[in-house]
Amino acid sequence: SERSDPNLFGIRHQRHRRRLGGLDERPGLHEDDNAVYAESLLESFLRNLGGGASTLPIVLPLVESLLSSGAPDQWRHRRAGLSVLERCLDASPASFARYVPTAVETALSHASHPCPRVQFQSLQLLGALCVADGESAPVRRPNAARILQALAIGVGSGVTKVSA
Repeated sequence: SERSDPNLFGIRHQRHRRRLGGLDERPGLHEDDNAVYAESLLESFLRNLGGGASTLPIVLPLVESLLSSGAPDQWRHRRAGLSVLERCLDASPASFARYVPTAVETALSHASHPCPRVQFQSLQLLGALCVADGESAPVRRPNAARILQALAIGVGSGVTKVSA
């Protein structure tokens, strides 16, 4: 069957669902593909506009609205918000530095979210923040115990992608 759904940015796309052995393919797989595509577009947007001071004021309000969404499918919005933060960090680490404490708190607060996709994205963001941390360790030093606790939750997950 065929369905038309708006994706994260309100663009309509066609989603095809196939029958495999009498069972529908998990719809989450298509959603992951759409999310990866949207993430790569956003990363290109940030890099092509020079990142930093010019783009962060435009992108960060979007992150706030995604993370505070009360929509029934809020996990998609939360995952997207965390992913956008990671893309912002990757595209312009120097300009993003002043937002790091908020990004750490946001990632830690979503580490035990009931949705494995949000947990995974939270751990991805924490990892990116720790790697970008460098020698000075302003992320790891004050948050080490909480980051380890988030990692322990992730490692204990029954979902392979999260626990890996």
